[in-house]
Amino acid sequence: MTFEFFTSNDLTNGAEVHITFPNEIPITGGITCTATGSGGINSLPTCVVNSQSVTISSIITAAILAGGSEIEINLDGIDLPSTTQETQAFSVHTEDGGNVIDRNEDVTF
Repeated sequence: MTFEFFTSNDLTNGAEVHITFPNEIPITGGITCTATGSGGINSLPTCVVNSQSVTISSIITAAILAGGSEIEINLDGIDLPSTTQETQAFSVHTEDGGNVIDRNEDVTF
């Protein structure tokens, strides 16, 4: 499953991406993740599963990733929903120093 987005604000190299999945997509652990983007992105970040959420850390290698930068995260090991119906909303947000920087809670699959 791939998530692609553009940051609205600058992020430092300690920033994290948090993705919360709707219940239609069970997260059972055992996932791997990779990332690409517009300069300063670690291709092998750390992904940690906590219930229906995945936290992606060690993703930014630049001192500062400028707002407007593209980030693409690939999560392997997540089963797609068994229906073609639209899911409930995902939540995707970035955090830097524990503060929410960018947030989108209207992402559907």
